[in-house]
Amino acid sequence: MKYKIDADILNMTTKCKEDFSCLSGEDKCLCEVEEMIKTNGRIFFIKPKNNIQNCNYNISNIKDCNYNKISWNSFRCFCPTRIELFNRYKI
Repeated sequence: MKYKIDADILNMTTKCKEDFSCLSGEDKCLCEVEEMIKTNGRIFFIKPKNNIQNCNYNISNIKDCNYNKISWNSFRCFCPTRIELFNRYKI
């Protein structure tokens, strides 16, 4: 794993279908952050990536992600690990 995330954050990420592939260092596998909203540092808007090739990310549609919510024609991410990646590494 290229990125290091504290165990307590990882333990909060109980619904990950991708076995934490976001920590592999393959930045192309991450949904791009459009905007962070400081609501306890827990919500941000993303540009989803679908059908990503050449990485471990296998979700064929962002709607399959357990931490993604669609509202107001935007995608919101609630994944504790992804949020920590943004907060710690600015990715």
